[in-house]
Amino acid sequence: MAGISRSTLARLEAGNGGTIDSLVRIMRALEIEDRLLDVMPDAKLSPLDPRSDTGKARQRVRKSSEGEAGEEWSWGDEAP
Repeated sequence: MAGISRSTLARLEAGNGGTIDSLVRIMRALEIEDRLLDVMPDAKLSPLDPRSDTGKARQRVRKSSEGEAGEEWSWGDEAP
């Protein structure tokens, strides 16, 4: 016995979704849990994934300032 309801089994058989937990329970009941990796897609990093270059997600991104880096800044009421 897999420990899931008939409606859950019917949904999975019809291809209407379910949980990984339900799938694993059914595979264990059928004694085919060793084939779980056969039904899972290969995990690949997307070229759009920010972690693909360094393996770490970027924590902060700073935008460049509007003014030039070497320009002296002063309050609006101060004379240069």
